[in-house]
Amino acid sequence: MSNGKLVGYVMTDSNVSPCRSKVSYGASDQCQLWEVYKIKDNYGETDLEFYCVETNVDEKEYGNQYKNLPLFRNWECNIYREL
Repeated sequence: MSNGKLVGYVMTDSNVSPCRSKVSYGASDQCQLWEVYKIKDNYGETDLEFYCVETNVDEKEYGNQYKNLPLFRNWECNIYREL
């Protein structure tokens, strides 16, 4: 999906991405699971991109990893600081 490197996953407690610029097809009051890609722009600056991969998930079914990568919860941490 992205030209960047997949570095982890983040779960949100709504259908809005952590960057607040994307909305998933999931319900606004349900958790969504997003892939997190680290990308570099043309000036060498690093940024994160988010792509929704699961909608309306049960947060309790997930641990701290997903597919051998870290899984963060946006209500517990600042994803931009963690990655």
